[in-house]
Amino acid sequence: MEKKVFSILLGGTILTGVLAFLIISFVTRPLDDEANNIKQQAFNQDLWLQYSGSLDRDNPRGAMAVDLKRILLEKKYSKNEILKMLGPPEMDKRDDYLSYHLGMWSDNRRTTDSFDIYFDENSLIKRIEFGQH
Repeated sequence: MEKKVFSILLGGTILTGVLAFLIISFVTRPLDDEANNIKQQAFNQDLWLQYSGSLDRDNPRGAMAVDLKRILLEKKYSKNEILKMLGPPEMDKRDDYLSYHLGMWSDNRRTTDSFDIYFDENSLIKRIEFGQH
């Protein structure tokens, strides 16, 4: 009897874990996931700069983020080059980090997305992430 109860409880725990994972996977989608409702487009510096400071949830920067990430990582831009290209960050700026507003594209459009660039001790790109706030 105890084994049967234990098996039922263990099965329920596993099923709950699997269901939670599936729900989280489908509800919160990262910006670079093709399943998002965002149509990707090529990076356009003029359009990027035009939306500086914009809190528009449909900010076109979100559509350019994947291409911009590819461009920046291919050339390994320095922090100063990135600031010249993208302008000052709206969300956060530290010695080792810049964060730009992208709109509200992921997580079923409930959170603000950011383009987060991390730098090494030589002010060269260490990594780029898409954040949610």
